[in-house]
Amino acid sequence: MEGILKQELLRLKETVKSYEKEIAKLPRGTLQRKRIKGIDYLYLVSSKNSKLSYKCVSGLPEVELKKLKESVVLRKKYQTLLKEVRQDIKRINKILHGKRRAV
Repeated sequence: MEGILKQELLRLKETVKSYEKEIAKLPRGTLQRKRIKGIDYLYLVSSKNSKLSYKCVSGLPEVELKKLKESVVLRKKYQTLLKEVRQDIKRINKILHGKRRAV
């Protein structure tokens, strides 16, 4: 059983690396719509060093906007999956190294 857990741990570590590579390729932040003087503008909002950065993406063609929206959603999905994989790694490490929760 220990061999199976070690194999699973190695597989999960490789999965973490691949998710991190994919996340690095995708744009950071979320899309936010603002209404200024009755006109809607679309911004890509991201934070860096606790400061928010707003980049206006309203002027992009529809094809690029759609691609940007999809990539933001995909990044969020990868981040969620990465979090789950890291939790699985913690669980397997606890099982392998015998660390148990105090009752």
